[in-house]
Amino acid sequence: MSRRRLLLSALVVAALLLLVGRWAATLYTDFLWYDALGASEVFGARIETTIFLDLAAFTAAWMFAFANLYAVRQSVVSLVLPRRIANLEIGEEVPSRYLLFGAAAVAALVSIAVLPPRGIWSDVLLAQIGVPFRDTDPYFGADLGFFVYWLPVEAALHYWAVLLLAVVSAAVVGLYGLTPSLRWESGRLYVSSHVRRHLTMLGAVLLLVLAWSYRLEMYALVATGGGTGGVFTSVDHRVLVPAMLLLAVVTLCAGLVVAWAGWTGQMRLAFLAVTTVILLSVIARSIAPLMARRSIDPTEVDDRERRYVDTRRSYTRRAYGVDAIHAESIGAGFMTAADAGSRVATWDGATLAQAAQRLRRVRVVGGAGWHDAGGVLSALLVERSSEGAEGRDVWGIGRFDPTSADDRGMPVRVTTARAPADELLLDEPAAYDSAPGYTVLSDSLARIAGVEMVSTRSRIAHAWALQNFRLLFGDLPLNRPTIVRRRDVRARIRALAPFFEQGERVAPVVAGDSLYWALELYAAADAYPLSHRFTLLGAERGYLRHAATALVHASSGRVQLVTDAAPEPITASWIARFPRLFVSATSLAPALQASLPPVAEGARAQALAFSVTGFRGDSLEVRHFATLDGADSAASREPLYALIPGGALAASWPLLDVRDRVRGLIVARGGAVRGTAWLPLDAENVRWSGVLDDLRASDSSGHESGLVRGPVRVIPVGGRPLYLQATFQWRPGGSPRLAHVATLAGDGVRAGGTLASALGLPARSPAVGVTAQRFRVRTDSLYRLMREALTHGDWPGFGRAFDALGASLRNAAP
Repeated sequence: MSRRRLLLSALVVAALLLLVGRWAATLYTDFLWYDALGASEVFGARIETTIFLDLAAFTAAWMFAFANLYAVRQSVVSLVLPRRIANLEIGEEVPSRYLLFGAAAVAALVSIAVLPPRGIWSDVLLAQIGVPFRDTDPYFGADLGFFVYWLPVEAALHYWAVLLLAVVSAAVVGLYGLTPSLRWESGRLYVSSHVRRHLTMLGAVLLLVLAWSYRLEMYALVATGGGTGGVFTSVDHRVLVPAMLLLAVVTLCAGLVVAWAGWTGQMRLAFLAVTTVILLSVIARSIAPLMARRSIDPTEVDDRERRYVDTRRSYTRRAYGVDAIHAESIGAGFMTAADAGSRVATWDGATLAQAAQRLRRVRVVGGAGWHDAGGVLSALLVERSSEGAEGRDVWGIGRFDPTSADDRGMPVRVTTARAPADELLLDEPAAYDSAPGYTVLSDSLARIAGVEMVSTRSRIAHAWALQNFRLLFGDLPLNRPTIVRRRDVRARIRALAPFFEQGERVAPVVAGDSLYWALELYAAADAYPLSHRFTLLGAERGYLRHAATALVHASSGRVQLVTDAAPEPITASWIARFPRLFVSATSLAPALQASLPPVAEGARAQALAFSVTGFRGDSLEVRHFATLDGADSAASREPLYALIPGGALAASWPLLDVRDRVRGLIVARGGAVRGTAWLPLDAENVRWSGVLDDLRASDSSGHESGLVRGPVRVIPVGGRPLYLQATFQWRPGGSPRLAHVATLAGDGVRAGGTLASALGLPARSPAVGVTAQRFRVRTDSLYRLMREALTHGDWPGFGRAFDALGASLRNAAP
């Protein structure tokens, strides 16, 4: 072997070793991360399912690709390559075994290129473990789990088969083009009998894949429908479904006929079979449905379709949990407007966060959390600033009164003894929203859910996996350095529960002395049959139910998935497979149970479904969301948050009837007993469009620049709607300020600087300062932390406690 070949071989071997080493290091460090969070079962299931899927797909793809490439090899009599010896150039024939090995190698490369995507493992596993819905569709008689669990996997396999066929066909045609068997000669395309037979066999495989697609399309009709708005109609049932079944059978038979005809050389028979499939497809998919629709008497359309519409309503209720909505009696809500003055948020979370960042010169992390502060609604914001020693960030929890504003229109910080102005976090959270990928923290008390970086093996594995060799040779924090990976809340939950859809907001929750991040998780299915489809969480879906609430402990990074009392079948399947990953709400501390936020996105999905189905058994009254909400384009569209009677947080959405009147509210209740309720309201003859006009006409500021009007809100007061609209002064580059609040009730439109003043209520004066008892308790706790840090030699921890003590002293100063 020449020196050049030896060097090249050494480089190839070294590159392979580095790649395999990094893959092994990544796998090992991932296992350590999952094990630290008590989710090793998820890691094992992901690896086992992925290996099984990859091996099965690779084997099937290699066999198909190699069979085709071997057929191409048979058309090559010999392959002669030029070779120079001294000044002579002679031809050297490549041994046939090399051509065979080359075909096997190319087939392996093709198989690797078309491996299934990594994220499909959860769909494949769900198809194996799925709990039956115990409910069947009325047309095929299949359990709904067949549509939810199996059809997505089958559709993915069909897409993989189409991709494999396309890649192999392109490779076969390209290789034949390099041989005399397929060439352009004398203005004509010459195709040898061997190539013609091979391409005909590929055409037969294409027909088999096409027959498979007709089968999938037959079942997809039940999910998507062919009528207006995706309704499954009588034409779909009586014409298109039988037509797709007939097409699948005929195309399957045509594929077998083409295969036999191609092998025996009867090309006319193959052409006839393909022509029959094409003509039958045009007739079955276009002509037959058109004739069926035209043959229906227009006077009988409603009677023929009523049964299908009723079926769709029934399955829509099940798909979005409409039957779980509790019907409240009229009069529920606030008894008087005075009750709502300190319990209804005027500031939405996004606008409040913008104002707090400008006011406090901090960065707000995550969204706003809502909290019951002694019967008064308060908003929580997690603030991050750079006021600590040695450039360290200081983390704190700011509490604001979202129902009012100060004289400048800025948000008011809550500073009562029960809710101090600043609750400082001593340590940088191990997990938070939009956090960097990983970091190494000192964990002398062994609280953080991470991997110790004490051993050399751990440092080598993480440095190799993360491609950061400072983790191996650099200095790490003292006192049990721990690497924390996937610090971003969404990324952490996505790694633990990739089978759920995540909600739109990461909200802070404070219970006792701990900060949690709450993120709602949902079970979604696109192939759920016969239900109305809505755009939810950024995609069009036919099924969406609340699965769990993910609670991430900010300091330790540990995750709990809190399930509902009665989980739906998809969630029940994952609970049965990974029982250690889930907990029930009753196992949480009472303070944490009471702080659970409302399930906002799930309640909105229920509201959309309820607007088109109503309750089971009652007469359907058409309801809909307000298309226009009176808000400017720059305003936030968050739901209205309030502290409803009974001490629970709630988010609400109004629904209108065909006469443009408010018929009621869909209310999502938070706390220990979460749920969704329907509150009917008596709007008399007040139309929504008239409400928008009256509130806009009451705005005396005219066309003043920088004004941003929020959406019109509806508050249930005494069984009737009270309309609320906040207007903010928000110039570019400035901080939003509350300009005024307008309300509309039976006695007309009233405006004021805050909600209380607009309702004619006396202004509330927030308490200032922290009580001496609270200050002493906090000082003692910080002192104990400093002593404990000294005992363990934890100087970074001592420094953080020292900074927090200084901040407490500054806040307590008069």
